[in-house]
Amino acid sequence: GAVRFDSSPYSRHAQTGVMHGIFGGHLRSQVRCENCQFNSNTYDAFLDISLEIKKTASIDGAFQNFTKKEVLDGPNKYKC
Repeated sequence: GAVRFDSSPYSRHAQTGVMHGIFGGHLRSQVRCENCQFNSNTYDAFLDISLEIKKTASIDGAFQNFTKKEVLDGPNKYKC
């Protein structure tokens, strides 16, 4: 039968469909507190990702930039 997306293509039901099974995945965002070393993980479903290709010489470089660590400090600082 046909798959219906009642709420969103990112709903839990949609994530078990054929399209998500072939082309989709989950991105993990991890924030670590430098004081207590606690890791907070968030998982988001995706069907595509946006890479900055104009700022790098290759697709590999674009993936490295997409996944590089970022330090949160100042008003952006993680508080546990």
